[in-house]
Amino acid sequence: MSKKEKYHFGFWWPPAKKQKIENLTDYAEVYGYPPWADPGNVDEHLLLGETRPRKSGLSPVDFKPSHTEEELRRLLALEGYQRKTLEGFTIKELTTLETFAPTCENVQYQSGPPYSIRVNPIHSVFARERWMAALPRHLAPFTLGLGRPGYWDVDMESNAAITKSGYWDTLRFGKYDKIQPADLPLGFAAADLYRCQGRAAHETNSEEAIKSHQALWRSMAHKVNFRLKSSFVEPDTGLVSNKIVYACTEGPAGLSVWLSYELLEPLMNPNLCIGDRLIQQSQIAITLLHELAHVAWHTIGQAVGHPGPEPYFEDQSLSELGWAMEEVITKLTSSKQKFNHSWAQSLLPTPGLKTRPEDWFENEFWPIPIEYVEKISDPH
Repeated sequence: MSKKEKYHFGFWWPPAKKQKIENLTDYAEVYGYPPWADPGNVDEHLLLGETRPRKSGLSPVDFKPSHTEEELRRLLALEGYQRKTLEGFTIKELTTLETFAPTCENVQYQSGPPYSIRVNPIHSVFARERWMAALPRHLAPFTLGLGRPGYWDVDMESNAAITKSGYWDTLRFGKYDKIQPADLPLGFAAADLYRCQGRAAHETNSEEAIKSHQALWRSMAHKVNFRLKSSFVEPDTGLVSNKIVYACTEGPAGLSVWLSYELLEPLMNPNLCIGDRLIQQSQIAITLLHELAHVAWHTIGQAVGHPGPEPYFEDQSLSELGWAMEEVITKLTSSKQKFNHSWAQSLLPTPGLKTRPEDWFENEFWPIPIEYVEKISDPH
């Protein structure tokens, strides 16, 4: 794609509304042009629709004494737009915190090539052949769209990788205790639910345990297939969904993990900066690991004698092994916020326990420095 061609890359719109848009700023070319900024849409952010070239609304807001009253009003409106879009933060604040990739200068990757799947080896469970299973007959491959020829498909190399984490050890060799009726909400008193607790560190990190986990992953490589879908389509019906789902797992018979091609779409943008590319690659990897936690339970649950619902992981209040994996492996506060917050309870078939964190009803967001994303992408 020519650098002169400017597209909206679908960050804001479902696939049916993707289209080529002319006259975009550099930021809008990368981050998208909000549909509510179109003239004719009634929204408090019409300030973006009144300008040409079309803007993303993500430029840092800089107030100056020379600004007129009208200019100050527009800048205040833009600042309000950013706080609404970025969970209470402005681009200027995120720049100061070194969490906005295009303006982040004090990290090593700015002077070197980004880490990629060509540098980080891919475990055999994610090998190319695991992505080549035929689609169900009611589905068809998704076109690349935006005037690009071809379809979304997989083309990547695979190498063996060492896999070790206390998370997998806790699920496989940890202690399982039945949830007491007093900790369950009304209607779940007789539920067959369990909590798993990890072993001592010297047992978790032993050479024998690590080799055992590697063998488990190799065995799972032959039990699961990966497929690409759209975030806006239900894979089991092929119909447009009433919610956005970036990934899901189907099983236990014929285990399949569906990954949204919209997660891959940003990487097609040639103008994406290195920091944003690292962020997106990390998000894809974390999403796949999240789904692999669900896949693994189909095997581990049978082995430990608890083939029913997923357990409550250590001190968590919800039984969702994907979110638990994210928190344990990445230490990202965003995952902990999701996992320990009350809204997540409605998404799960199992109940939230009465024993819960003090901040159960608090919804907090914390910016993550680009340097952190660089470190988790470093193969060394």
